[in-house]
Amino acid sequence: MKASDTNMTNPAGAGLVAGAWDDPRLRAVHICLYAAIAFHCEKAGQNRIQISRRRLMRYARIKSVATYHSCIRDLARFGHIDYHPSFHPLRASRIGLSGQHERALNSQDNG
Repeated sequence: MKASDTNMTNPAGAGLVAGAWDDPRLRAVHICLYAAIAFHCEKAGQNRIQISRRRLMRYARIKSVATYHSCIRDLARFGHIDYHPSFHPLRASRIGLSGQHERALNSQDNG
């Protein structure tokens, strides 16, 4: 099996390689947060999820709320994710892989 074949069976991995991994603006903490989002998207079988900040912080191993907010804003601003925060304490935010990653995934599925 070629290395590229593994990414086609793992949509989250394909999105990670297609965009976030090659972006020089991102640090390790950005990649960890993106990987946590991608993991939950893959687990749900969708490109969009509804998830709490606390849960993402735990999976990304981020201890600081300020670091989390900085990284999630950066990922959204750089176009790696679509982020729709919930300002309600009991509702989770909506997060998904951005359109550029969805196009990459669709082209791999069709090709």
